Amino acid sequence: MSMIDQQHALNLLGGNERIYLKFLQKFIDSANAGKYTITQNVVESDFEHAARTFHAMKGLSENIGALSIKGIAVKLDDAAKNQNKALVLSNIDEYNAILEQVKCEAESILS
Repeated sequence: MSMIDQQHALNLLGGNERIYLKFLQKFIDSANAGKYTITQNVVESDFEHAARTFHAMKGLSENIGALSIKGIAVKLDDAAKNQNKALVLSNIDEYNAILEQVKCEAESILS
C-alpha cells in the first residue's frame, strides 16, 4: 500500500512537480537527520519540542501527500500540547514506523 498520495500533493501545489520534488527531498533530508523522530526521552523531558516536531510533520506531510503520517501527527501534536504523556507514548512507535515507511517511499519516488 502506498504511503504517499502524489496526486493529492500535486493538486495542493498547483501541479508544480519541481516544488513537490523539493519538498520530498527536504522531508528525506530531515528524516535522515532524525529531525522528525521522537523518542520516549524527548516526550518525558520536553513536550514543547515534541509538539513543535509533530506540528512541523503535519504541514510537511500534507505537502508531500503522506496523509497516513499526517493523521497520527495531528493526534500527537494535540496530545503533546496538552502534555498527555500516556497518549504520546502509546503512539510513538507507530508514528516512528510510519515515518520510516514514508521516508523509504519518498526515496523511491526520487530515485
